Amino acid sequence: MLDSLVATAPGLHRRRFVVAPILAIATVGLVLALGPAASASAATSASAGGARSIVTHYGGGTLTIAAGQTVSSVFAVGGKVVIAGTVRHTVVGVGTRVVLEPGAVVGAAHTSGDTSLALVGGSLTKQTGAVVTGRSTTLSSSQVTAAWQAAVVAPISHVFGTLSLIIWVALTILYALLAVALAALAPRQLAAVGQRINARLLPTFGWGLLITVVIVPVVTLLLVASIIGLLALAPWGVVVLAVYAVGAVAIAALLGEALTRRLGGRVGIVLAALIGVVVIRLVELIPYVGSVVSALLAILAFGAAAMAFWDWRRGSGGAASVRLSGARRADQDTGQQRAA
Repeated sequence: MLDSLVATAPGLHRRRFVVAPILAIATVGLVLALGPAASASAATSASAGGARSIVTHYGGGTLTIAAGQTVSSVFAVGGKVVIAGTVRHTVVGVGTRVVLEPGAVVGAAHTSGDTSLALVGGSLTKQTGAVVTGRSTTLSSSQVTAAWQAAVVAPISHVFGTLSLIIWVALTILYALLAVALAALAPRQLAAVGQRINARLLPTFGWGLLITVVIVPVVTLLLVASIIGLLALAPWGVVVLAVYAVGAVAIAALLGEALTRRLGGRVGIVLAALIGVVVIRLVELIPYVGSVVSALLAILAFGAAAMAFWDWRRGSGGAASVRLSGARRADQDTGQQRAA
């Protein structure tokens, strides 16, 4: 019955398809909460009889509404319910096997538009001579799962999917702003990092792997293990992020420059960095491939920035030594001229 409703009126009956099990489960939950107040046990309620009694049944075993007995409603979770008497209003079962024997009447006080029987994940056996006034709704386990997916999982996935997109856009904008700032303020440094990658790609990647896998984790653990080191943990984190940022922006600028050159154009380092950022962020969206590319670029960024800084330090030291030696020779020449 439910399948035909969904097939004939998808928009309207999908809502019913989603709401029906939720209402049934909510009703059962309310009965479970108030059940002890309604009756001490299923057997007591059933034996007490009466048109106003609500019969509840939990767990295994069998609940029987005998012939000639009249109750208001039946709520069952699990087990088996055998009805040979009269239920004036509704029978609700969750994971329950319901058997309507000859002479059973369900929904005696209902009209044809009311729901008299609702089963969630259970089964119904209606023998000849049993009467159900009103509608019967039976949801199989697969239908319950589909309703759960539609009512709960899909909306949550949609929210988190939208949230992920917002986070991706925000991070991309942040990456782009950082690229513009570094390209405008430190173009020579970024060019030096790019030259390091072009000149010695594999050694640079090797150093990046060593820094990422060994040096950064070991230093971080050593700082965490000591009280004095905890004070240096924040500056250390700033240094690590700065090294990564310089390397990542340099890679983006290098990629953007290579792409524009391949297309026959030539742009400045700021625009090249922006182009590279957009391309990298789009590639990172590709399932599986994006994660691998992101990890490889991070390793290369650490290696390129660290090694470029090392080269700069060595060059500065060498230049300082040359200047110092030249000054000493000039002083010696001046002294010799004065002595002569």
